Amino acid sequence: MNLYLIRHAESVNNARFRDADVVDVSLRDPDPALTSLGHVQAQHLAHFVAHAAEPYAQHPHDEPLLTRLIVSPMRRALETARAIAERTSIPIDVWDDVYEVGGMFDIVGEEYIPRPGMARADMQAIIPRASLPPTITEQGWWDRPAPETFAEAHERAQQVADRLRTYAAKHPEERLGVVSHGIFITLLLRVLLGATFNEPLPAYFYHNNTGITRLEFIQPHEIAVHYTNFIGHLPGECLTY
Repeated sequence: MNLYLIRHAESVNNARFRDADVVDVSLRDPDPALTSLGHVQAQHLAHFVAHAAEPYAQHPHDEPLLTRLIVSPMRRALETARAIAERTSIPIDVWDDVYEVGGMFDIVGEEYIPRPGMARADMQAIIPRASLPPTITEQGWWDRPAPETFAEAHERAQQVADRLRTYAAKHPEERLGVVSHGIFITLLLRVLLGATFNEPLPAYFYHNNTGITRLEFIQPHEIAVHYTNFIGHLPGECLTY
């Protein structure tokens, strides 16, 4: 199985804090939408996926790059995936375990306030044909009283890695895309590649907005890395982090 890890397009928080010398957390959106540039990036990504424009590809070029797409339940990931949904007919599933490290929370003063995340109907309004797990309800999907710790996120990455290995064993010909988030993708890659967990992390995998990393599952615990942070689908003026 080939796995394509895709970071979401530019979000409001990305744009707001990218060049800030001091981050004003009171301006942070707990579940930000895409910016206008982010929507443009998502369209470039969708065109790339729909037309199988990947270099050195080992799949038919008259088919979409992906055969199935997994999406984080966070708004920025869903809005990124919507562009792909509009240009292809591939199955799309929301997984509630590929969200960004920390989960859903707001910061008021020095207090962390949990937020429930998007309701089921709101997700379906973004991607009507997406399959959602029963854990996503009209009350949202996040019900923890505190933000997720880095150690907890690493444990979640291990669980997702096991889920992906099981899926790869059952679907060896699949080309599976996962629209997720920068820090979680780093944790997931480190787990898949056998790196030990240390806090703070000694190394990160850099991903631009809509950057793609491709892995190939050869055996359950044997993985080939074809490339990381591919951004060939984006024109220069659309590159952001």
